[in-house]
Amino acid sequence: MKVANGLFLTLYLVFMWVMMLSNSVEIGGEIINMVAKIILGVQTIALPFIFTVPEAAAGVLGFSFVLSILSAVFIEPGHLMFTVISLVFIVTSLAVKNKKKNTKNKKA
Repeated sequence: MKVANGLFLTLYLVFMWVMMLSNSVEIGGEIINMVAKIILGVQTIALPFIFTVPEAAAGVLGFSFVLSILSAVFIEPGHLMFTVISLVFIVTSLAVKNKKKNTKNKKA
């Protein structure tokens, strides 16, 4: 699970940062681009901690989830993709938390 999730995470981050940095943005689209970079930055901060501190990662990704839903509803419908990605990684971090808890209970 760690290898598959790591590969998915790496491909997602590389693809998103390349897309964000390569788009030329006119004056009207600068706010949309700035909001997308903020959401991506929050996700980038949280994603490395999914396997080490899953509770904190789920909390930060929950914040990213809410921010991306608000952005998708009020600013740009294309930001719904950030919501889906946040949800996938929230579920992953909660699964890691449960797996750690079950492993701890089996050893006791």
